[in-house]
Amino acid sequence: WLLPGDRIAIEDPCFLGSLNVLAAGGHAVLPVAVDAHGMQVEALRAALEAGARAVLLTPRAHNPTGASLDAKRARALRQLLAGYPQVAVLIDDHYALLSQQPYHSVLPDDGRRWALLRSLSKALGPDLRLAWLGCDAATASVLRLRLAAGTGWVSHLLQDAASVVLESAPQRAKITAAGERYQQRLQSVQELLRARGLQTPLPMEGLNLWLPLPGDSHAQVLALAARGWHVRGGEVFAVAAPAHGLRITCAALGAAELRRLADDLVAVCGG
Repeated sequence: WLLPGDRIAIEDPCFLGSLNVLAAGGHAVLPVAVDAHGMQVEALRAALEAGARAVLLTPRAHNPTGASLDAKRARALRQLLAGYPQVAVLIDDHYALLSQQPYHSVLPDDGRRWALLRSLSKALGPDLRLAWLGCDAATASVLRLRLAAGTGWVSHLLQDAASVVLESAPQRAKITAAGERYQQRLQSVQELLRARGLQTPLPMEGLNLWLPLPGDSHAQVLALAARGWHVRGGEVFAVAAPAHGLRITCAALGAAELRRLADDLVAVCGG
């Protein structure tokens, strides 16, 4: 869709992998501020008016903030994008199978170029290298040619393995239960922090806790490392506005570990 130098509107902060792909492609990024309900409408309007040829957004479990679009925000974004039918809309619904939130589409009815991506990396494992893509007919035709041969092709063995798992009722039940447990753990650590006087944004979904900070996170990252925690400083996700905070993956932690994490976060970050 895009040539080097073309402008693309992206969330600010933005997932690190997306930032790296766009930089490698030579694309100019236009930051769009994010709040608890995802992309902000007026910020996206400004990016579109500045000449964005594409929009990349996350409808659920935004990384790093955990924000998800609600119906009202999605409708407003859809109405805005309807006025720019030439702009490509790329939707990275990476958390789809695990999400506890409904999917709200931002695609206008007359959009010419669009793609909805749903990965199996979170639900089944990243080694499958497998995702679903729904898109317009012209894009599908180009992608078939590009993926027909070479390193972009996904093995039929992996496709068949994923199909068997997804067609199995017991396995689908495990995926559903995993999504519920991840959300319970995230909410649990949020409640533990609130009880200790440390507030986190609400609502939030995904594998990570996002903890905003008033300034650079380097000192907190080092202090937590000394206590045995490896966390990601939020600054690496920044596009234009400072992204001071910590991204903390808590999906695999048990109850005792979550309590210790909460205690250490309060000790390092304050109330």
